[in-house]
Amino acid sequence: MKKKNKLILLATLLLVEGGLLFHQFSEADNKQGPSLNLVETKTTSPTADRRDRVSVRLDLLRSGFPISKKPAKNIFQSLQPPPPTPRPMIKRPPPIMPPPPPKPRVVFPPPPSPQKQQGPTPEEIALGKAKEELSQFRYLGYLERGDEASAFLSRGNELYIVKHQEEIEDRFIVQALSVEFIVLHEKQTGTEVRHLLEKTN
Repeated sequence: MKKKNKLILLATLLLVEGGLLFHQFSEADNKQGPSLNLVETKTTSPTADRRDRVSVRLDLLRSGFPISKKPAKNIFQSLQPPPPTPRPMIKRPPPIMPPPPPKPRVVFPPPPSPQKQQGPTPEEIALGKAKEELSQFRYLGYLERGDEASAFLSRGNELYIVKHQEEIEDRFIVQALSVEFIVLHEKQTGTEVRHLLEKTN
């Protein structure tokens, strides 16, 4: 019975003390305005483990905080590097190209003048005439008597019997004579023509 009365008395004292504390806090709030006090208490356990305890005043949370009119500050703004400032673009003038070198002037040589066709020289005319006359002879026969040999030649309607180194018409000489051929030489131009002995059937 005595123990029960002690508990009731202890509970009554706690209620009275709580009411006084609440009354004191209410008066302090009305004078100073709402504020948030964080009280950090540290206790040590028998095992030497440390734990942090934070007590929060719920009455101040219920009353609300004054709303600040200042804009919110970004606390991470200082950690971000400032954006690079764009450099002004400088327009460079286009490079000045040197003028192209002048084209070399092409000079064509004058066309060759047409050469006048020259006729044969007098020497060429005489040489051609001598060959033509020598080609008119025909070697018809060969006759040998002792140490002397004779040849039978014809030219047109003329018949000649000549020996070695003998002249014909003071223009032609029998340069060589054999049983197979005869060589006639023209004295003025030095032309020579060789005739073969004509064989008869």
